[in-house]
Amino acid sequence: MSRYTLFALLIVLSLLIDLYIYQGVKVLTAHLKPATRESIHWAYWGVTGVLVVPFLLGIFFSSLSFQSIFFRRFLLPFFFINVTTKLFAALFLLLDDVF
Repeated sequence: MSRYTLFALLIVLSLLIDLYIYQGVKVLTAHLKPATRESIHWAYWGVTGVLVVPFLLGIFFSSLSFQSIFFRRFLLPFFFINVTTKLFAALFLLLDDVF
């Protein structure tokens, strides 16, 4: 499996988890004022977008190398921290849904 395929699969998995966690965020913010609720929703998807877009650009445009220092030292760790925390939250949501 090539490196690009692995990154593409990670992005798809991350987006699927994001959709699942977003359902929980919507439930948690249902009682808030509409402006506050929308701000939280925009912030949630904004963080995801900021972390996923560089991966997509790196995959589709070969001139943006996956070997760059900025990518390896800054974006990649934040992406994996984001995915790890969402996996942890998804575990609790899944347990709540099942039981």
